[in-house]
Amino acid sequence: MAAAQPPPMLIVSGAPATGKTTLGKRIASDFALPFLSRDDIKESLYDTIGAGERDWSRQLGIASIQLLFYVVERLLEVGQGLVVESNFYDRYDTPRFEAVLARYAAHAVQIHCTAAAPVVVARYRDRASTSERHPGHLGAAVLPELRAGLREATWGPLRLAVPCITVNTTDFATLDHAELCGEIRRYLGAAG
Repeated sequence: MAAAQPPPMLIVSGAPATGKTTLGKRIASDFALPFLSRDDIKESLYDTIGAGERDWSRQLGIASIQLLFYVVERLLEVGQGLVVESNFYDRYDTPRFEAVLARYAAHAVQIHCTAAAPVVVARYRDRASTSERHPGHLGAAVLPELRAGLREATWGPLRLAVPCITVNTTDFATLDHAELCGEIRRYLGAAG
């Protein structure tokens, strides 16, 4: 009997409004994998226990990332691959992913989304002014934090010992999705 292949864990990282959710959902569909997003968890918490000021939002962000990693581990524990997306922070989340990879067999590939800063700010402002974004995220009130984070390269790729594909989403129309999926498949195949 052949040994089961380790499941894929596709990590979609990048700054807010770089298209991580859009791209992550599409990749999850293409690879028939569950899609996990920290913002989905955070929004569920907002709906359950309420939204509040910035400090409350940060606390829910911490809880959301804890829950996200809990679910990641439960899926990998049973051999289920996944796509996981967030504006991960290298300082905190690289050690978390390293611990997950040490505990569970998985073929991990990071897909890091980038976009021109003016485009990111415009996207964020646009979605903050519509019902597309949950009001718990505090909308345009966090634009100064976003601008500062972009200047300081806060949301660079995680420094993991796994392949990292950088995807520029400044203009989604120019993104060759088939080529991206082919590159992911090549990395997954090479790891197998």
